[in-house]
Amino acid sequence: MTKDIGNKVMVNKSKSYLLPLLNEHVKIKYLYLLENTFINVKSYLECIGLLFKISDDINFIRYCNNLEEHPLFKECICTKNHMLFVFHFPEQFLNEYKYFKLGRYSRFSHDAKKKIVKFFSHNYQYPELVQELVHILYKNRSRKERLEKELGIILTDEDELTSIIDEEEETFKSENYEYL
Repeated sequence: MTKDIGNKVMVNKSKSYLLPLLNEHVKIKYLYLLENTFINVKSYLECIGLLFKISDDINFIRYCNNLEEHPLFKECICTKNHMLFVFHFPEQFLNEYKYFKLGRYSRFSHDAKKKIVKFFSHNYQYPELVQELVHILYKNRSRKERLEKELGIILTDEDELTSIIDEEEETFKSENYEYL
């Protein structure tokens, strides 16, 4: 679920690490309406759900119709003000999907890492976010040292430089969006 922390909206890790990879197969548009992503939707395996705020923009409606025609499309779940489009995750990036679920972000392929960084660099005006993703994906030494100091621990070379996913946050529950 999207968390509101102060004025900063926190989104699921799948939006940062998996959405750019899905974009290689399903062109993601209307990012300003995309509120979050989820990897746990009903009993689907190896899927990702894209949660859009509903809009009456005719071009957005056409886009939604096109999403439903995509070969990876599974289902659309509607709530009062949202639509969740569920897709099977692309075969090309299933290893990254599995590493993501294990919290092993640095094990993503070089190609996948480049696609993630490129997606965020082109679509968002947050250089700090792009830098943070690069530091996590490539296990930046200065990030490791900063984390060691903040946490008061010594990290091994095997340790990742961000937390593992929160399965609860990555689970779509329609009741959370009935009245939003």
